[in-house]
Amino acid sequence: MLQHMTQSEPPVKEAEATPPQWPVLLVMLVGSGIGLIALLLVLIAIGSLHRLAAATQSGRATDVPQLEQHISGTFLGCQDKRTAEHLSTRTPSAHSALEREAEAALASKACTRFRAGDPVYLDSVPLLRGQVQLHRKNSKTKWWTDSEAIRP
Repeated sequence: MLQHMTQSEPPVKEAEATPPQWPVLLVMLVGSGIGLIALLLVLIAIGSLHRLAAATQSGRATDVPQLEQHISGTFLGCQDKRTAEHLSTRTPSAHSALEREAEAALASKACTRFRAGDPVYLDSVPLLRGQVQLHRKNSKTKWWTDSEAIRP
């Protein structure tokens, strides 16, 4: 019995882990670099969308430098954006009713009429088409009107 205890078994040789070959390391490094670049691009896109959403919620789709613009024709501008949108949707069947509403809005000074060539300054511009917010020279009153009112 003592012999059994004193006799030691040969140590079991553990399998040695072979270090990864250089092509494997290169693929791992390139893969992680591409992953980091992709993550960076996603974060930039999310930040841009967040800023765009915040600007849209504040009613300002884009910040516009205060450059003088000119009206391209005769357009109605209203202080309330919904009123301006409503009065700009002219259909043949509702033409006379909208004309009466527009005249009432002009009489109450809730809306104003812009004529071709009037100098204005943009306060808010839509990303595509829609309503622009602008004001006249030396006036702080802001009006909403069709984006088509501004000369290209």
